[in-house]
Amino acid sequence: MRNQEQKEYYIFPNNYDDAGKFLGIIEYRTLILIAIWFAVSVAIYFVLPVSIHAKVYGFIFTFFPPAIFLIIGINGDSVIDFAKCFSKFMKNSKVHTFNKDESMKEV
Repeated sequence: MRNQEQKEYYIFPNNYDDAGKFLGIIEYRTLILIAIWFAVSVAIYFVLPVSIHAKVYGFIFTFFPPAIFLIIGINGDSVIDFAKCFSKFMKNSKVHTFNKDESMKEV
């Protein structure tokens, strides 16, 4: 009986889901956005009339910080989701005021 293998069970939370993510980490739409940013950056540095060293260093300093920002996102949301929410907020922005009830005034 002691020689039998013990089965190990791992409990995953109900809200855990890696579907729709590349390697379970990066969402596919974020990966597509990074690929577009990479293509634009390469295209810009390909046409610049400078040395290869300047192109490489310029590419490193202009591609990687925004790419890392795109991967991390804002407050757990992707940059695309944040942009959608922000544009919706700006479109429907209002000024809210608070008026105390008359019964709450001090006598």
